[in-house]
Amino acid sequence: MVDLLNMVSNLQIARLNYSGWNECIGAFLNAMGSEAFFEVLPMRVVEYDLNSLTFAQDSRSYLLPIILKY
Repeated sequence: MVDLLNMVSNLQIARLNYSGWNECIGAFLNAMGSEAFFEVLPMRVVEYDLNSLTFAQDSRSYLLPIILKY
């Protein structure tokens, strides 16, 4: 399950499919539990420059709406 979560989290998702991708990541969070999930995908929002063009991907800030929903 860990390898699959890593692969899914690294997919380049188009806006059209973003909602479904969020639901998929949320399902991983529910199935694995928060501790195991964040061992695989730790949040790193304070480790990167907020002005970076790759901030969302590098910091995994894209997980914030998923955390709030699931």
